[in-house]
Amino acid sequence: MTKKPKPRRQETKASPVFAARPPTLSAAAQERLSELLGYEGVDLTQEAVDHQMPGHRVVRRAPGEPLVLAPDSSRLNVERTNLGEALPSIEAALGLAIDGQQHLDRAPRPKDYVAAFERALRDAFRLCERLAGWSGYFDDVVTADGYDTDALIEELARFVGVSTRLAKKYRAQSSQGARKEVALRASVQILRRIFRKHYRGPLQKRTRRPFAPRSEQERRELDFVFAYKACPR
Repeated sequence: MTKKPKPRRQETKASPVFAARPPTLSAAAQERLSELLGYEGVDLTQEAVDHQMPGHRVVRRAPGEPLVLAPDSSRLNVERTNLGEALPSIEAALGLAIDGQQHLDRAPRPKDYVAAFERALRDAFRLCERLAGWSGYFDDVVTADGYDTDALIEELARFVGVSTRLAKKYRAQSSQGARKEVALRASVQILRRIFRKHYRGPLQKRTRRPFAPRSEQERRELDFVFAYKACPR
């Protein structure tokens, strides 16, 4: 019975630099988040118009059709909220939770670094040996083309040394334990900052007694940070 070859370890596609695409919150999600911030009954469409085209009101709206606006001087001095800043910030934070999973949560573990550096140093060592074994004919052709083979061999030798040291360093580190939800934790921290910056609801402190229930503000903040559940994965 022949042994099946072991599958080669797949290298992680995670990158420390990545694009997080903000999802579009549904109208219901925007309304709910606005209420949690203390802005009940706000017409978000009219709010956007007041910010972008002051002095106009929405006279007709229909799904899939452009808004119909009319001049209205009474809206020039209308009090505006800061939802135009808060809602895009929420979408950006949720984009981090969604797109950040494959990058932040799947960052290489020590065993991944060991495998990568060991494979790289073997490849570099083989290439170094191959170049060192070339005859003068091949060296002359490469030199005539303006390249120094000896310099490449020296650089490869240095890389072998670096890879050997790094493989040894990460071999001594543990890769045990479940992966941490780094992206979700970062998103929650951002959402909490957004909530505390833009909150305009009831200000109430928790009473200082054992097992005291959460205040209204604390309950709203807890619901607010779970906003990621309203977005498609």
